[in-house]
Amino acid sequence: MRTFTPPIRSAASGGFTLIEVLVAAAVLGLVMALVLQIVNGVLQSTDGQNHQMASLTAGRRALDAMTADLQKAVVGENAAILVPSGPGTNLFAVITQRRAPANQPARFLAVRYFTNARNEIYRAYGPVAFVGATDLLGAATTAGTTNVPLATGILAVAVRAQADGTNSYAVTDPPSANWSTNTYNTFAAPGDYKALLTTGPGFGAGLSNRTRALEIWMVAADGQTLALLTNLAKMSVVSSALNPAKPAGWRAAIDAADIPPHAKSAIRVLSKTIPVP
Repeated sequence: MRTFTPPIRSAASGGFTLIEVLVAAAVLGLVMALVLQIVNGVLQSTDGQNHQMASLTAGRRALDAMTADLQKAVVGENAAILVPSGPGTNLFAVITQRRAPANQPARFLAVRYFTNARNEIYRAYGPVAFVGATDLLGAATTAGTTNVPLATGILAVAVRAQADGTNSYAVTDPPSANWSTNTYNTFAAPGDYKALLTTGPGFGAGLSNRTRALEIWMVAADGQTLALLTNLAKMSVVSSALNPAKPAGWRAAIDAADIPPHAKSAIRVLSKTIPVP
């Protein structure tokens, strides 16, 4: 009886040797690792862009609201834009011609902006009836309060009074005959505030260095970045780097701070110059 012996296939007959299989597996592994690295980079970049957008959205929402209120501010003989008399949580207060809510009979709104220890900006407001003889200077500081913040994730805010094309003053600086006063047309400014001398009619109209615009500077971060900085105990590093007297240097200070690179890119510095009446 004959026995059948299967032929032995050689590499020349179209099969693969063990070495070839191992080499192919190694190449495939390298390709997969490269692909995964590229995908991970794309995902990280997208995540970073999403964080930046979240930061921008918060800051821009606050700046848009401030712009609408300031550009319709009531200024004149018995009303003025109020700015803080010194460092603190107050940003500014104003009577604005923006309409009150539909269920309110008053024509104007008293609006107050302030910050808190939770990195939030609040816009508190309340209706104001316009009466010419009424002291509207202090009405803005008694604006109603709201429990809903206008913006979150705000690491720093600076407000500066722009007197001309080159000079600006921190609104928390002491009163100056050029741009602010404690007494406005016989009315004393409310506690913790002083009156801004603007280009509108009223006391100080003859001054050459009146306030023509407010510069608003903000440093905004998304919630994930805030949590990261808190967990790494880096919030104090960021705070100490942000000199309130020099907001134009905030971007460089953040980039030089000892915090993770992706946190630096997620933190945004926003600024806007808002003309006032």
